[in-house]
Amino acid sequence: MLRILLLGDSLLARYEGAKQPMINYQLGVLNPDVVIDNWALAGQTSADVLNQLKQTSIRKKYDKVCLLIGTNDARYQTIKPVNFAENLLAITTYLTDFSVILITPPPVDESKQRPKRTNANLRQYGKIVSELADKHQYQLIDLYHLFHRQTNWLELLKGQLDDGLHFGETGYKLLATAINTQIQLR
Repeated sequence: MLRILLLGDSLLARYEGAKQPMINYQLGVLNPDVVIDNWALAGQTSADVLNQLKQTSIRKKYDKVCLLIGTNDARYQTIKPVNFAENLLAITTYLTDFSVILITPPPVDESKQRPKRTNANLRQYGKIVSELADKHQYQLIDLYHLFHRQTNWLELLKGQLDDGLHFGETGYKLLATAINTQIQLR
C-alpha cells in the first residue's frame, strides 16, 4: 500500500463530477493500492501552500508527496517569479522527510485565459519548478509539455467550467497516469 499526499490548487482539488477529487478517483482506478490524502485547495498560490505547511504539521508517513503549484502564482503574476522560486524552495524544506514529485503548471487555452494567464508565463513558472527538481533531485512531471504534446491538448482543458484552465476527465487520466508512473519508481 502506498500513501500519497497531494498539495496544490484547484487543479488537484476539483471533483469534475466525481464523488471525490477527480485526481484521487483516477489514481485509485490506476492503482487500487494507493491511499491518498489531498490537501489541495482552490485558489492556492505557493505562498498559501507554504502557510498551510507552516500551520499544519505532516504527521503521517507518506511514500510520495506531489506538489502542483504555480498556476495561480502566474495569474497576472500575482506572485512574482523570484518570490515563487523562494516559496517553492521553502515548501520543499517542509518535505525533506518525504520523496517529492514536483509537477509543473499545465498550459492554458489563452483564448479563454488571456490576459490573466499566458502560456509564456506558465512556462516561466514551470521552468522554476523544473530547475528546482533538477537541482535537488526531486522527481518531476512536466505537465505543461505532457499536455502540450497531445494533439488534442486544448480539448484536455475543457472541464466542467470550460474556462481554458481546469481540465476534464481526460486531462486527469493523463495526469494520474504520469503520477502513477512516478510513484512506481520509488
